[in-house]
Amino acid sequence: MILNWQPLEKTFALLDQTLKTVHFVVHYASRESGAGQHGVHNLSLIKAYADSLEKAWEQLAMLRSALVAHLPQPVHVYVYGTRLAGMVERRGNEQLLILPSRHDLTRWERVLERAQAEAAHEVMHLFNSVRRSSSRWNWLNEGLAVFAEAWVWPANMDYYRFLPDWRDYPERPLDDENARSQTRMFVAYLAAHFGVEWLFQVWDEAKDATPFEAINQALLGVSWEEVFANYMREAYDLSDPSSRLHAPATHQRFDKRLLTANVKVSAEQPWRGEFQLDHLAGRYFRFKWTAGETLTLRLREANRQGATLRAEVWSAGTGALALQPDGEGALVVELSQPDYPVEEVILIVTNAGTRAQPANVDYAHDDQRRFTLEASVR
Repeated sequence: MILNWQPLEKTFALLDQTLKTVHFVVHYASRESGAGQHGVHNLSLIKAYADSLEKAWEQLAMLRSALVAHLPQPVHVYVYGTRLAGMVERRGNEQLLILPSRHDLTRWERVLERAQAEAAHEVMHLFNSVRRSSSRWNWLNEGLAVFAEAWVWPANMDYYRFLPDWRDYPERPLDDENARSQTRMFVAYLAAHFGVEWLFQVWDEAKDATPFEAINQALLGVSWEEVFANYMREAYDLSDPSSRLHAPATHQRFDKRLLTANVKVSAEQPWRGEFQLDHLAGRYFRFKWTAGETLTLRLREANRQGATLRAEVWSAGTGALALQPDGEGALVVELSQPDYPVEEVILIVTNAGTRAQPANVDYAHDDQRRFTLEASVR
C-alpha cells in the first residue's frame, strides 16, 4: 500500500514516547499528551506489542539467520490511530512497522490477544520482505503471516476470525484475493507435513519462480497434485486424529467444511449433478446408502483443457480411496460391503491447477472445470 507520508509525518511527530527493546523502538503517545485519537489509554497495549515483536524476531532469526543482516536495526514501530491493520512500510530507504492504537473489540483481553497476533504477523512480513516483492507471492506472504500468529503464541486464537470463510468456501481458489488470510490453514498443513524450516526455505531460496513452482521443486518424492489433494482431504474434518491439521477445539467451534451436496442414494433413486471447479480449490460431497448394497460413483469432466480433476472417497473408519479411470473418459469407484464396511462416504474433488483465468485475455487456464457426478446403488 502506498501511504501519503506528508500527513503521516505530522502524526508521527505527536508520538512523543518510546519503548526500546533489543531490536525495536516503539513510538507511541498517551491519551493525555495531546495526540487525540492517536494516543494509547492503557500502556499494556504497548507492552503486548513490544513483547510479541521481540518474541517473533527471536523465533524467526533462529531459523532465518541469513536474513537478519538485511533488516534495519533497530526497527522503528509507530503505534497510532490508523483505521488499517498493521503493516510493513518503506519510507525512503527505511523499513518501518505500523500498528494500530485503536481496536473495536469488546474485551481488553481480546485487544491484547489481537495485539500479540498483529505484532507477530508484521514481523513475519518484515522477514519475508527481504527476499520477495512480487505480487505472485502475496497469497503465501499473507498465509505465512497469519500462521506466525499462533506459531509465535500457540494459545493465540485470533486467526479464528478467518475460519468461517475458510470452512464455508472450499471452492474458492487458494490464491484468491478474498482468501489470503484463510491460506493460513494451507500453510499450517505444509508446516505440519514438511516442517517450518522447509517452509522458510521455499520462501527464502526460490529464484525466479511462482510459489507453486517453488513448492513443487522443494517436494521430494511427492507431487504437487498429491499434496494439494491430501490437504483438501485432511482439512475436511479437524476432529480426525489422522489429519495433520487435527484440532479438536477448532472442530468443536467450526465443525466440518461445507458440503456442496449431501445425498441419500438408493436403487430406486440414483443421483446426478453438474458442477464447476476453479483452480486451487475443491468440493466435498457426502453420499449415504443402504447397508449391504454397492455404491457406484462416476465423475466425468465436460472440458478436458487445463488441469485434470482428482477425486477420492474418504471415511474416518477406512481412509481414502481414489477414483480410477474406467477406460471411457470417466473416474469411477465401486464401494461394496464387506470390503468397504461403511454406509456413508465423503467424496473430495480437487483441482490442483495453478493458472487463474486472465481477465480479458484468451490464455490457457485451469478455471471453470465443469464436471458431472453420478451416483447409483445396486
